[in-house]
Amino acid sequence: MNALAKAFADTDRSYFAAKASVAATADALLASGPSGLPTQKPDLARAAEQLRHFRGWVFAAIRPIAQRIAGQPIHVGKAPRQRQTKDARPEPLSSHPLLDLLADPNDLMVAWSLIYSMIASLELTGRQLWWLPERKQILPIPTSWLVGMEGATKITAFRVRPPYSGETFDIPAEQCCYFVYPDPSDPHGALSPLQAAASAVNSDELMQQSQASTFRQGINPGHALIVGKEATPDGQQRRPRLSPAQQRQLIGAIRKRYEGAMNHGEPLILDALIEDVKVLSRPWSKEMDFLNSGKMTKERICQIFGVSPYLIGGSEPGSRAASAVAEQHFIAGTINPKIELLSQTLTEWLAPMFGGEIVVWIEPCTANDAEMELRRMELAAKFGALRMNELRTFVGLPEDDAFDGVLIGGRNMSTTGSIESGLRQMVGDALADIEADNILSCVQMQAANRWTT
Repeated sequence: MNALAKAFADTDRSYFAAKASVAATADALLASGPSGLPTQKPDLARAAEQLRHFRGWVFAAIRPIAQRIAGQPIHVGKAPRQRQTKDARPEPLSSHPLLDLLADPNDLMVAWSLIYSMIASLELTGRQLWWLPERKQILPIPTSWLVGMEGATKITAFRVRPPYSGETFDIPAEQCCYFVYPDPSDPHGALSPLQAAASAVNSDELMQQSQASTFRQGINPGHALIVGKEATPDGQQRRPRLSPAQQRQLIGAIRKRYEGAMNHGEPLILDALIEDVKVLSRPWSKEMDFLNSGKMTKERICQIFGVSPYLIGGSEPGSRAASAVAEQHFIAGTINPKIELLSQTLTEWLAPMFGGEIVVWIEPCTANDAEMELRRMELAAKFGALRMNELRTFVGLPEDDAFDGVLIGGRNMSTTGSIESGLRQMVGDALADIEADNILSCVQMQAANRWTT
């Protein structure tokens, strides 16, 4: 027993010594880059290039994400004193200085544009910085302006260099709200969906450049007109050399006679002037080469951003149920996880500026399924969880206090005096129906017995 106790004691001493050593070097570990070298500062030089890719399929994929989150309400509530469940939210406050600031962030933006630009920056660069000078306005700092950050285990300041300026200045972290998509390889880094889709994005942009170059610089004559030969004084047969004016005159005459849908299929007359006509190329042949590869790059980009092609204007997925499933997957797998990240970030950075006892969150999205919403309303009306005005609002009618009663089983209890009397009336009707069914069954049984006897 003494040997076993001594072994456990040695193990405990080794564990606590290792723990103390790691704690002492935590700052140095976090100050290292992904390679372990003491470079510490994240690479922000590519942010300007990333922001330039906000076009094409990248724009099409980011747009529904940014628009959906920008349309969600932002709430501020008092922080609960006791720990609640994960999904519990405090009661929203009807007014708060932070709500006023989010509703009118600065002189250039409204609330929607502030959230839209923030989501676009996150999807492109993985970062977005808000500066709140004196808590009077919210100024979004483009990621391309960021030079670095001060601090290892905690960010204390952000270094910013505006474009066309050689001056760098620090913004205290206490005046900022910093959004970031984390990079597992670097505590200070960020990993954006655009970086993950870089190969597909580059392929798509190169294909578009090739298409544009083909149309701009390509020489694609559709037909060749072979002019007839004429006799020369020495008895030979030679084709004449046409002047530019004669060439234009010949092409114009052919077009006037044969081009257009009305002349489709008309026979071409070959005479002494035109000896032969040959098809050189079809103008759409080279365009066909990009269809399959373009479709593949589009799917890759959409999958990395978590957007269904149907949501960005693609073809119908086959049925109403399939479109509803695509919407639900988009909300559950893309939108609401990002909303949760943004809500935690808003609370972490903005709550200390406004007293520290508030919680800030963006309202989660719900899928727009009209059939499912109708079933929910029917279920709520059946069991008394819906009022008449709520139903009128759902169907697009104005509220009317004269009929605003609780609905139970499709009945408006405001017209029956009280909920209790309405329930008694419903139960009485149900018992009457049951009694009528019993009487009918007895009559049918007697009739059957009479016929058998």
